[in-house]
Amino acid sequence: MAIKILICDESLDERKKIADCLIKNGARRPDEAENGEIAVKMAKSVKYDLVIVDLWLSGVDGIGVIKAVKSSFADTSVILLSPINKQHVLVEATEAGADICMLKPFSDSSLLSHIDVLTRVRETRENDI
Repeated sequence: MAIKILICDESLDERKKIADCLIKNGARRPDEAENGEIAVKMAKSVKYDLVIVDLWLSGVDGIGVIKAVKSSFADTSVILLSPINKQHVLVEATEAGADICMLKPFSDSSLLSHIDVLTRVRETRENDI
């Protein structure tokens, strides 16, 4: 898994859990942002293949981060993590550009499976160009 990943979650424990899972499964160390404002700055200056972002962030929320990522790099994949299962929030995230919305808590295998699908879709698109 040689893709460039950004994790944005205010919880250090959550960022560490996700990063450890990714590294354990062959990913290079992901970049991390502890709030939405930092994530937006990072995502506008570096082209990430995947951004994993929590819905609830201070400054700029997860939806705002998704919009900023997609406005800078439309082909960046985004996974939104949400502790709430409200249909309108999931629709708003999808409309903003989220590829996948996952409810917290989630299993490592579920996250890895979604990343695998997004990576294969990306590779297929790149091969078609």
